[in-house]
Order: sequence, then C-alpha cells, then structure tokens
Amino acid sequence: MLKNVLLLLPLALLCSCAEDEVVEPPSATPAAPEPTVVEPTPRLGEGFRFHMATHLDRTKRGLDALIDGRLEDARAEARFLAEHPDAPDMPRAWRGDVESMRAAARSAAEAGDFAALGAGWGRLGATCGGCHRKRDVTVAAGGAAMPSNYSELGDHMAAHALGIRRAWAGLVGPSDRAWADGIRALSDDALPSSAFPASEEVGSRWVMLAAQVHATASGLPADASWGDRGAALGTILAACGECHVMLGTGPDGGPASRRDDAPE
Repeated sequence: MLKNVLLLLPLALLCSCAEDEVVEPPSATPAAPEPTVVEPTPRLGEGFRFHMATHLDRTKRGLDALIDGRLEDARAEARFLAEHPDAPDMPRAWRGDVESMRAAARSAAEAGDFAALGAGWGRLGATCGGCHRKRDVTVAAGGAAMPSNYSELGDHMAAHALGIRRAWAGLVGPSDRAWADGIRALSDDALPSSAFPASEEVGSRWVMLAAQVHATASGLPADASWGDRGAALGTILAACGECHVMLGTGPDGGPASRRDDAPE
C-alpha cells in the first residue's frame, strides 16, 4: 500500500503544478489604425482668384493713401472692399472670413480721423492674413532689402516707407520674415530732434509722432498675435498719415500728392 502511495505522489504533484500554471494565449495582432482622411483643398476658380487679386490691389492703394495722409482716398478704398460683391465661385468655407474682412473695411471707411482709420486698416490686414494662414494661402510678400543705417532725414523716412510696406506684406501675406524685416526698420533709434523742422509747433508734434512709431514697433513681441500685429501697424500708419498731412510732405520727404483734407 505504501509503495502505491509513493508511486502516485509525483503524479499528484505534477497535476498540481499544471493547475497552477497560467498559459497566456498568443497575443493578437494589433488592428491597423484607421487611415486619416484629409479633405483636399478645393481648387480656387479663376473668378475668385481675380476677385482676390483685385482686393490685394485695392488694399495697396488704400495703404499708400493712408501713409500719404489722403484720408478720403483711403476711406474710399476701404468702402470698395466693404461693398465689393462676392465672386460667384467663392468657396463656401471662406464666407465667414470674408464677412470679417468686410466689417474691418467698414470701420475704416467710416473713420473720422487718422487714429480710427489706422485701427480699421490694421484690423483689415490682420483679418486678411489670418484667413490666408487658415487656408494655407500665401501672397508673395516682395519688397526691397531693408537698409540698416540711417543718418539723414530723407533716408530715414524712405527706410520707414519701405519698412511699412514690408510689414504690411508680412501681415497680409502672411510672412513672418517680411513682418520682422519691416518692423525692424521701424523700431530702430529715432532721429534726434535737431533733424526735424525748426518750427516749435510742427517740430514738437513731429518728434512725438516719430517717437510713437518707434516705440510701437520696438515694443511689439516677436511672437505677437496677428491681431496685435494689425493693431500695432494701424497705430503706426495713423501716425504716418497725420505727420505727412501736417508737414505737407510725402513719406519720402518730397512734395505731397493731393490731399483731400489739407488746407488750401
């Protein structure tokens, strides 16, 4: 009897071990991830492309008018942008952004002074650039290379004229590089008061406006939002327009072109 028990003991132990052992099932092959569906960007129709090219041209005209101090001409360009009918082939997804652009243009068209006009024009540029960023559309920034040193008043003002247009191209483009180039030209050290007209009234006002341009440009963070960039550029544009009207000169220091609100 004892012999039989001893013979069965290893078998019992073997069975006990077999019951305790947990056999993991073979791991299943992970399911392949669902493919990401990317909606293709709709091809822009020729009519809509021409429509946008017209907008680009009119914004440049308005920008020049504002810089030059031609208040009514700048408002007229803003009014055109606010009232320009949609192109028949405009993508439906763009309508909200176009309405935002129109609202900004209306605020510029209804502006009663340079501060309000500059603010509206800055919002307009930021709205255009924001839409382009969202749609992955880029308008060629262009612009000349920016000078690095200024001494004479004429050179200084010419560099500002280039800088403003470069910054505007960067805002609308959108192009961070063009924006940085333009703002850098506007944020350099202001000229000393001795470079400005001798008239106490005009000279002091010009010094103040010039300081405002430099302070606004230099105080803007490099990573400023598109809205903040537009607001800053609007402030700068308003200062330029007011200054040129007051002095009766163009942005390059030469004779001014026609101004609707300049005294006869």
